[in-house]
Amino acid sequence: MSDSREGNRPLFRALSLVGNLGIEIALPLVVLAVLGRILDRKFDTSPWFLLGGILLSLVVSSFIVLKHIIPLVSDLSHDQSDTKSKKSDLNTDSKTDHRSS
Repeated sequence: MSDSREGNRPLFRALSLVGNLGIEIALPLVVLAVLGRILDRKFDTSPWFLLGGILLSLVVSSFIVLKHIIPLVSDLSHDQSDTKSKKSDLNTDSKTDHRSS
């Protein structure tokens, strides 16, 4: 039973990340768009505050997504460099075995 839980852990982490990113993208968009709409009605400037709120939400959401993505990319590049170093170690070991015989 614990083996199936271990196998599902990456899936649950990925689904959690997708859910968090969805909320963190949608929330600034909704809040800033509504705020822009309220300001447009108050100052009779439709649609400028709404558009400004949407553009600002794109910037905010981009920074939020980057905050999550940069550690993932660095982990992947670290894992790939570890894999390459292990492969080169194996190749070096196999070359030294052939030379010694």
